[in-house]
Amino acid sequence: MSEDEFNAKCPYCRKNCNCKGCLRMRGVEEPPKKKISEENQIRYACHVLRLLLPWLRKLRQEQMEEKEFEAKIKGASVDKVQLEQAECNLDERVYCNNCRTSIVDFHRSCKCCFYDLCLACCWEMRKGDVPGGEEVQWTEPEKRSRDYVFGTTPKSKDGNERVSLSSHSPNAEPCNGIAAIEDPNNPLLLWKANSDGSITCPPNKLGGCGGSLLELKCLLPEKMLSELEEKADRIVRSEIFAKAVARSSGQCPCYDHSGNIRAQDWREAANRKGLSDNHLYCPVPPVSRRMTWSTFRCIGQGVSL
Repeated sequence: MSEDEFNAKCPYCRKNCNCKGCLRMRGVEEPPKKKISEENQIRYACHVLRLLLPWLRKLRQEQMEEKEFEAKIKGASVDKVQLEQAECNLDERVYCNNCRTSIVDFHRSCKCCFYDLCLACCWEMRKGDVPGGEEVQWTEPEKRSRDYVFGTTPKSKDGNERVSLSSHSPNAEPCNGIAAIEDPNNPLLLWKANSDGSITCPPNKLGGCGGSLLELKCLLPEKMLSELEEKADRIVRSEIFAKAVARSSGQCPCYDHSGNIRAQDWREAANRKGLSDNHLYCPVPPVSRRMTWSTFRCIGQGVSL
């Protein structure tokens, strides 16, 4: 092995050795930072914008529909409705108290007990459905006997310990899920939206106070997402975006000029006729540094190989 070949494979020479000596060594030079050209930065940003803009538009549409409901409840126009920005720490995860999903921006909240409800649960309640769907489970607290409190396990007549297998038996009636939802005593069935679309805070059994209406609030500044959407639309209509998308929509770098797969960048994992997923992307280091982003972008879009 020549000296150049040794340097190319030596972890110490490549400055990625993780042995104790190298990790504790003082004065080790930091590896060179990856430099991304301005042209590639624009391409990456336009690609991310193209993927996220439809999601942002849908989110804005859902928020505007809920704001129209709020305007009807208050008897005012949409333009005159000013939402209160909820107080939230930067590292705090705000979630729906009913379905436990994360809340991005608009939501309904109780001013008395701070019960939060996501927009999806609000729409389901107005449709007459159970908010949160069948995944939301509610059961009465199980009454424990004196034997359970003192750790005594009931025994059968033969002296063996008797353990309830109702939750594991295929013939047992489920205590949660659909069975709990169909229970007429389930508080979720009694909690309904009002005729004008407003929603009252749920009762104590569901974690609320049942004393006031849920008000529409926002986590971000109210005009932040609308301004962000306007900026994104301007970029999409620009020539820079059109050129970046046109250049990114070319042939996947996994192929050579003749349209054949680059053998050095792929490994055959299977040999199934008529299928296009027989290979795994496995480039050598110089190749991976050169075209990792564009290759995985094409693979993520479902380009057949």
